[in-house]
Amino acid sequence: MAFRKGVRIAKHHCLNTCNAVRDVVPPAWVRAMTTADASHLRFGAALEFAGYGYQTWLIDPRRPYFALLGIRGQGNFVDPVTKVVAVFVAAHAA
Repeated sequence: MAFRKGVRIAKHHCLNTCNAVRDVVPPAWVRAMTTADASHLRFGAALEFAGYGYQTWLIDPRRPYFALLGIRGQGNFVDPVTKVVAVFVAAHAA
């Protein structure tokens, strides 16, 4: 499930197309969630080496890849340019 979500997000980020029947997240939302839209969320302000979108860590200001990080080690890394999606499933202690 997490892999499929990552692939769909990568597709939307690159193509900006949406099939309303098959895709739940519209391309406009993907663009918004991968954009630091306030000054305190931009690169260097949110963290020294990252920016922050809607629950999305923006890794490099020159490249569109990003990470979705969850609780206890869960995460997705998405690079829309190369279409690489890495899913991390973990159960770190609380």
